[in-house]
Amino acid sequence: MDEGNNIFRIGLDRSVVMGLYTTVISLSMIYADLVPPLAIAAMVLLLGGPVVLYLMQRRVFVAGEGDFGMWDLWRMGVVAIFFGTIFTLLFTYGVLEYLRPGYMYEQIEMLLETYKQIPELKDSQTVEALKMMLEEDLVPSPFSYALNMFVMTNFSGMFMGLITASLASRR
Repeated sequence: MDEGNNIFRIGLDRSVVMGLYTTVISLSMIYADLVPPLAIAAMVLLLGGPVVLYLMQRRVFVAGEGDFGMWDLWRMGVVAIFFGTIFTLLFTYGVLEYLRPGYMYEQIEMLLETYKQIPELKDSQTVEALKMMLEEDLVPSPFSYALNMFVMTNFSGMFMGLITASLASRR
């Protein structure tokens, strides 16, 4: 097996860990309105994401005895994040569709009520847009919310992976 396929396989192996990690973040964010300490947990986990990726990349670099360069470690991270967040996408969609079907509507209502209490924002276009979303049922679907999280996680992971790979590949 050549080095490119090997790094892909290693990334697939690490995707399980990354998928579980990002799923815990997603669930923490979805249930933070019911269990407020989960908001803090979600933020800590989000900040810990680069550390988790760095540790994965560093272990691969050390285990490979320097055979893998920065770009190999970056590719491994991209593969791990991509396939891991596919699991998170499906799990998040399932939670929002079947366990908390009114979540998006409730969040927009809460945001609207909060904005109405702030004097500078109560007559803003943002408040009008939120009202229109609720009145015309333009609330994002569970799948579009989960897909948006998937895309944003992958893009941010690609950029974060460049930084962590450059740190993990130093001798």
